[in-house]
Amino acid sequence: MAVLATYDEVQELMQNTSIDSMYITNILITVDRILTKVYEHYTGTISDDLLREIQKYYAAHIIASTTQRMSSEEKVGEAQIKYIGKWDVGFNSTPYGQLLLGLDSSGLIAQSAKKAASIYAVKSFD
Repeated sequence: MAVLATYDEVQELMQNTSIDSMYITNILITVDRILTKVYEHYTGTISDDLLREIQKYYAAHIIASTTQRMSSEEKVGEAQIKYIGKWDVGFNSTPYGQLLLGLDSSGLIAQSAKKAASIYAVKSFD
């Protein structure tokens, strides 16, 4: 795949928060690596326009989950902040992640976030 989304597009999506351009660029590179792996065996096609949107929302989700957590409530007296995203985990923990899941009609991004289960048989010692 290729990094199609830009620093400016991510900044605009996140309402021009002051985030270092190198930080966003590195996240976009990471997102490209993740998406390359996610879509590795996908036989469908993804247009460049859709891929750009997926990259933007994926990067914004990572940023909103780490350095730029979004608040749902703030208070000045006795300084209190309540962050959004506690209603669920993974991509459902930010509005960007929720939109990302909607953009991915293949369902592969949602599938990639699920943990694999393992079952091991234990030999009986009777």
